[in-house]
Amino acid sequence: LARLLHIAVIGIAIFIAIRHFQGQDAHSDMKKASESYKLGNILFERGEAGEAERKYKEALSFNPQHAFAWANLGNILQARGDIEGAIDSHTRSFQLTPDRARSAHNLGVSLQTASRWREAEHLYRTAIDLVTRDGGGGFDVAKSWTNLGVVLQAQSRLEEAAAALREALRAAPGRRAASGNLCGLLLRVGSGQEAAACYAQLV
Repeated sequence: LARLLHIAVIGIAIFIAIRHFQGQDAHSDMKKASESYKLGNILFERGEAGEAERKYKEALSFNPQHAFAWANLGNILQARGDIEGAIDSHTRSFQLTPDRARSAHNLGVSLQTASRWREAEHLYRTAIDLVTRDGGGGFDVAKSWTNLGVVLQAQSRLEEAAAALREALRAAPGRRAASGNLCGLLLRVGSGQEAAACYAQLV
C-alpha cells in the first residue's frame, strides 16, 4: 500500500509539473504572438506590407485566436487582390469578435469585392446594428451605410440604396462618396430636383 501511495504521489507530481510547463509554454506563445503582431503593425505603418504579412502570420502561428492579427492580415490580402484569402482572414476575425462592428464591416468589404452582395449586405447591417446597440467602439458607421447603399444598388434595390446613402450622410455630413452615389441614384429614380440640389452641394 505504501508503495502504491508513493507511485501515486510521484504520478501527481509529474502531472502538476507537466501542467506547469504547459502553462509556461502557453504564456510564452501569447507573448510571442503579441510581439509579432506589434512588429507587424510597425512594418505596415512603414509601408512594408510583405514583411508585415509575414509577422501577422507568425503571430497567428503562436496564437490562432488573435482576432486583430487575422483582421490586419485580411486587410493586407485585400489590398493585394487576394480576395478569397481576405474573406477567410476576416471571417476568422469576425468569428472571434462577433460583437465588433469593424470586424463585421471588414468582412463585408471583402464579400462586396467578390460581388457576394447578399452576404455583404448582411455584414454591413450587422455592423450598423452593433454601432446602434453599443456605439461601435468609435467605428465610423457612415462607411457601412455607404457600402450598404452600393451593394443595394448592385441588386437594383434603388430606393433602399438611396435611403442607406441618406443615412450615411446623416452620420457623416459632407461624405463625398455617399453624396456622389446618392446624386446619381436620385437621377435614376426620377428625383430630378433633389438630384440637382445634391450635385450643387458637391460643387
